[in-house]
Amino acid sequence: MTGSEQSDKVSPAGARWMPHTESERRTVREELARVLANPLFRNSKRYPTFLEYVVEQTLNGQGETLKERTVGIEVFGRSPDYDTNVDHMVRNVAAEVRKRLTEYYESTPASSLRIEIPAGSYAAQFRTLDPEPSLAPPPSPAPSELQIAPSPAR
Repeated sequence: MTGSEQSDKVSPAGARWMPHTESERRTVREELARVLANPLFRNSKRYPTFLEYVVEQTLNGQGETLKERTVGIEVFGRSPDYDTNVDHMVRNVAAEVRKRLTEYYESTPASSLRIEIPAGSYAAQFRTLDPEPSLAPPPSPAPSELQIAPSPAR
């Protein structure tokens, strides 16, 4: 199995995970909605807009192609010729969103899915804190399936 195939699987606690089914993407969107409803994001215009954009682009397979200029134009309405060396808004917003995501997950430890934006990238990453299904213990048999061994004769 290649490294990229491994990183796309639901894996042991804290490992990167990429949703492939519509149900999995819906799970990510539900987590995004919980994050955006928190005052760390709800009380801002830029942070939720940025986070929602990068999550949706990642879910649509475009995360790795996100660039500062693209985000500036598509999310913040900058002109196509704006100078990213002078206008640092996208970098500043991304840094603040990273900080707020960290704060959010520190105060919400029960969440089994985390949305992250690693430094140096604008692509969202998803981490699951649930173990990989194949690593989980097998389900216990239903009481009707239990075999009762005869007790030894005395």
